[in-house]
Amino acid sequence: MKKKAITSTVLGLALACSAANAQEGGAFVGLFGGVGLNTTHSAASVSNNAGSSSGFSTETVFNLIYGAKLGYILAMNQNNAFRIYGDFTAGDFRSNDRSYYLMTAGGGIDYLLSFSKFGIFLGAGYGYAFGQFINALEDARPHQVYANVGFAWNISKLQLELGAKIPFFKYAEQNMTLNAGGTNISGTFYVRTTAQIYFGANVVF
Repeated sequence: MKKKAITSTVLGLALACSAANAQEGGAFVGLFGGVGLNTTHSAASVSNNAGSSSGFSTETVFNLIYGAKLGYILAMNQNNAFRIYGDFTAGDFRSNDRSYYLMTAGGGIDYLLSFSKFGIFLGAGYGYAFGQFINALEDARPHQVYANVGFAWNISKLQLELGAKIPFFKYAEQNMTLNAGGTNISGTFYVRTTAQIYFGANVVF
């Protein structure tokens, strides 16, 4: 009898802890901050009858970012959930020794898989880039699609996360070809955000 009582107590505590740390469903609001890995790339080549030469430069700068998100978590059970959200991100984009203000607004959907209080998430989203940086570009591409991956820690109604947004597209890309007096000159240039690494906290209602 005593052994059964102890077993029941242990199981009850385990279930209570599991429920307390399980994925909560409902509306949520959150804040996040981190760094953006912003890349500027340029390359050029020159060729003629005497030979050819080429060179390139790739600069990746870590710039601070910050933002907010809100959305809804649809919990299928204690371990599986989907998260739909809208978010706003702001920060600097430093390129060629100049700093520009860059903002992005959009949204996405993630799949959340929780193991007790810890979990992982994987999803995709869309963002529209605007601000000083986009205005300074020729033939800018403000539409961005990205993957969103990371780790989550659930503490009742609080969700902490460490994640990364990985955009698929460049903000601008230019290609140039010129022939002058038998000399061929070609060059390429592009700017992009390689990734945004962030730490955030969400409160689920």
